[in-house]
Formats: sequence, structure tokens, C-alpha cells
Amino acid sequence: MTNSILSALVNGTLVSAPLAIAVMLGMWATPRHVLNSASRYAVWWAALLVTVLLPLAYLRLPQSAPSRPAAVLSPNSSPATSSVPPPTDARPLSFHRVDPPAIPRFPVVLAARPWLRWIPIAWAMLSALMLLRLAASCILLRRRKRAATALPQSTITNRRVRVMASTEIRTPVLAGLSSPAILIPARLVAAMDDEDLLRIVLHEATHATRRDDYALFAQRILEALFPFHPVVRCIARQIGLEREIACDDVVVALKGSPRKYAACLARTVELCGGIGASLAGIGVIADRSQLAKRVDRLLDRQRATESRHPIAGLAAAISMVAALAAIAIHMPGAIALASPRVPPADPPALAAPTDPQTPETTEQTQTPVPPRAPELLQLAVTVHDASNRFIAGLSKENFRIYEDGVPQEVADFSVAPIPHSLGIVLDTSGSMRDKQALVNLAAMQLAKSASPIDDIFLVTVNNDVQVIAGFGGYPDLLQNQLNQTIPRGGTALRDGISQALQWKNGRYNQRMLVVISDGDDNSSSLTADELRATVEAAKVPIFFITLRSPDAPDRQKWRSQIGNEFVTEDPSQVAEIAASLAVETQYVLKYQSKNTAQDGAYRKIKVELIGQPDGLVVRTRSGYYANGK
Repeated sequence: MTNSILSALVNGTLVSAPLAIAVMLGMWATPRHVLNSASRYAVWWAALLVTVLLPLAYLRLPQSAPSRPAAVLSPNSSPATSSVPPPTDARPLSFHRVDPPAIPRFPVVLAARPWLRWIPIAWAMLSALMLLRLAASCILLRRRKRAATALPQSTITNRRVRVMASTEIRTPVLAGLSSPAILIPARLVAAMDDEDLLRIVLHEATHATRRDDYALFAQRILEALFPFHPVVRCIARQIGLEREIACDDVVVALKGSPRKYAACLARTVELCGGIGASLAGIGVIADRSQLAKRVDRLLDRQRATESRHPIAGLAAAISMVAALAAIAIHMPGAIALASPRVPPADPPALAAPTDPQTPETTEQTQTPVPPRAPELLQLAVTVHDASNRFIAGLSKENFRIYEDGVPQEVADFSVAPIPHSLGIVLDTSGSMRDKQALVNLAAMQLAKSASPIDDIFLVTVNNDVQVIAGFGGYPDLLQNQLNQTIPRGGTALRDGISQALQWKNGRYNQRMLVVISDGDDNSSSLTADELRATVEAAKVPIFFITLRSPDAPDRQKWRSQIGNEFVTEDPSQVAEIAASLAVETQYVLKYQSKNTAQDGAYRKIKVELIGQPDGLVVRTRSGYYANGK
């Protein structure tokens, strides 16, 4: 689950960054008399909410592959018909290798690493510290409000905000949330004239009227929950700037004289001895760079004079943010960086038909045709050991071909992987808790050793059975899924194998199952005889990697009756066995028959191994008819 959350956060950040840039460019291009600060404040809040919600769109990413959707079957559901038809040409050379993309795939999938688990811990600790700091600031501001002295100034607000003088604060601030009060430093009350003091009170009273203290509290919580999110922090600064400018617009609308108000702000900084803000309160001046921008706005003759929301402009801006959010949520499908498809080979050109009724044309175009050389005969050969594992690493010199007992010369030799659908049946019952590392080792070795063009689907088995597809070529996704798997419950291993045999959504008819378990079964509805009949009908090879000591007693011997079993708990042997099972190698031999007669007779073919240990089995076609039938 850790990797899924981190991947969702990373993808949400990557998508929210261009969204924030687009909003910023839109704000820059829109004049302020069209969209004033009050409306820009609302737009930035919409962008902030979209930013913090975007990771939810990517939270389920590890359960699906980027290039093809994951399919999940419940134990009682019937397998769906494959949407991808099986290949009609079984020749291995007709399949192309899917190389890793030159640039990272999107959405980003974080590979499982041991150090990644420290990121949520650091995240939680920093969030907790920021929330504690916010709580402490609220308590401290509340105490200072109780110690302040009430002033006679009246305010323009419907929240009955009191104006109070305090000797414990450095800058004017609105102290909320309940029983809000405007706290003004005592030195400021004594040094400023009534007009400037009223401007400061109006500014803070506007915050109270707009409920900015509640919005600021929510903003601080979001900043604490996303401490490492750069887009959240950037948008929060924009929200703070537009909030202050919006209140400045109200003060200028009520009192006029923007130059005097700008001088009032500068005088406030001078008398207060600098800028000092409270984390939980809204101050008149909270940031030096923000103050410079506010003064520039006040002195700008093109500034907006309307302090209320322009309905048309605000609606258009909010609609723009909503459209950008919709595009961002659907961005994985829009910019998926999948490997390019290999274009199909052009069909051979067809010869123009000749008209049998025009012999003159035939005589004119007829030219002597040289005799065509006999075609080479092609054999697809696989080599297995006594445990039915594929043997790789053989060369041309290791093969000898006989046709009707006559030795033939190998004219061409090549090696190609056999594309197949590999099913990994994983025991995730409670008895596997102590063997989780071995389970992950075996499953990941299978995925990494398999060809990138193979289909890989995972079957998890405890009391229930779940089939999850889409890991072919993406071992990192399988690693993420393994990290999310928690061993629990009983073991319905026979039911899981039966469910895996029913899987029909693979691209290839060549299938194989590898079962990783401790060998026990205590929850299956199928008996061993029923499963044996199912396996014989399916004709799918099954290999068992049983994680237990070879000397341990085995009360259930049904596994060796339906497949080949490897019993070990040595990590090196587990990795070696898994790697050997995943690699299915096919050798392609071509030869020119020494018997050139096309008499239609059937000719037997036999392939032998040279220089290899006994016990290896060679499989290939048994023969052919000399007339091509």
C-alpha cells in the first residue's frame, strides 16, 4: 500500500504542476479589471482543492498495467472471452520484443525499495509537527486575546468583532475562530492617527466578514497534510497574496486615497519594528515580498476598483479550472507513453492474372524460368530435462538431424523465445507469513526471467481466490502487488489452480502455471481427483515450488501427481528454479533434405543431442510428406 500511495502522490504532483502553471498564465493574461483579487482568490482555492484531490485518481495504479487494463476474476465468476485473439501464426519470429521505453512511462510507478517505507514515516512526523505548531499558535493567540484591552472603535462586520489593544503582539491580526477580535499592538494605537488606524481596522474587519480566518485554518491543515508538495505551497502563497489584495480593495473602496493607504502600510511596518505574523491569525502584513506587491497594486492606476465578484469573469475562471482538472484526471489515457506497435509486413505483390484466351500475349511474355532451389525444411525444437524444464544455451553443434535414418546437415540455426502466458499461483494464507521473503523472491525471479512479450497473471490464494492480470513486461508492478499482499486465512490451493486453468484472457495458447506455496491445502472445495481430471483436460504444464525442507513429512502427495514439484527452502535454489522455469527456449533448425524425390512418401524425422548429459528430452515434429502435404 505504501508504494501505491507514494506513486499516487508523485503522479498527482506531476499533473498538478502544469495545471497550476496554466492557471497562473491565465491569471497573468487576464486584466485585473476583468477578474479582481476576490475572484482570483476563489479561483486559486479551486486550484488548491483540485491539487490535493488529484492523487486519488492514481491511487489504484498498481493493479493495472499501463498498456493494457488489469482484469480481476472473483472465485464465482466465469472467465471472460479474450478481447485479443490468439495468434494464428505460432512461429516465434512473428513476435517482436517490447523494449523498455526510452523515456519514463506515465503514470509513474515507483519500484519497491526498502528505503521507501521511511518516506511515509518522515511525512507523518513532519505533518504532525506542523499540526502541533498550528494548535500551539491557536492556543497562544487565544491567550493573548484574553489578555488584550478593548478599544472603543466600531467595526463594519456582521460577526461582532471586537477591536482590542495588546502588548504581546507585533503586528495587527484577526484572532478567531470563535469570538473573533482584531488585536492591534499597543504602540501602534498610541503612535498612529485615527484615519490610519481605521484603515487597519477596516482591513482586518473585511477578513472577518469574508470568513478568511476559517479559510486560513483549512489552508494551514492542507499545508500540514502535504508538507512535501511543492504545488500546494506555491498555490498557498498565491491565495495569501490575493486574500490581502482583496481586503485592500475594500479599504480603498470605503476610504479612498490608495496612496495614503500604501503609506499607512509602510508606516505600520516601521512602527511595529518589522513584520511578524501568527500562524493561526490573519495579519495586516505577513510577508515582506507580499507587502511590496500590495503596494505596487495600490499605486497602479490600472488597478481594479470593484471589490465584489464579477459574476461572468468568476464563472469563466472556475470553469477553466474545472476543465483543466478534467484533462488532468484523464491525462494517463491521453499521453500514455506506450511502446510503438510494430507495423505489419507488407503482403507480397500478386502477379497479374493472364488471360488464357490470348495466347499471343502469353507467347510474347513467356521467358525461360530457372529451376527453383528446393526450400529448406524448418524444425522447431525444444529440449527439456527430466523435470520438464526448458534447456537453454545449446548451439548448432549440439544437434544432429536424421531423415529416415540418413544424417542431414544443419544449414541454418537460430534461437527464439516461446511467447506464452505464465500464471503464478501464490499461496497467501496465514501459514506463509514467515516465508514472505521467499515467496517474493520466487515470484519476482519468474517475472524478471520471463520474456517481455510474455503474458503474466497472478493468482493469490487463501480462503478466497483472486486473479489479477497485466504484469507481462512490468515486473515493478508485480513487486508492488506483492508488497500489498498480506498473508491471512486458510489455503484453498486446489481451487486456485483450477481457477488459473480457466484463465482465457492471455494472448497466447502456450500456457504454464507455477505454484508457489508451502504445499498444504485445508480450504479447497475441489478434491485431488477432481483437480487431476481438470489438469488432464486442460493440458497445461504445472510446476510446484514448495517452500519447505525436503526432509519434512508431506501428508499431501497430490501435487506430484499433476505436475513437477521442487521442494526447497534454500533462497539460492528457489531463485535458480524460478529462473529456469520462466525461460522457454525454442531452437529453429533448417536443413536441405538429401532425398530430392517428390514422391509423396512420408519421411520420419529424428533430432538427437550431441555432447549433452543423458536424460534430456528433444521435442519436434515427427516427419513430413515429400509432396508438401
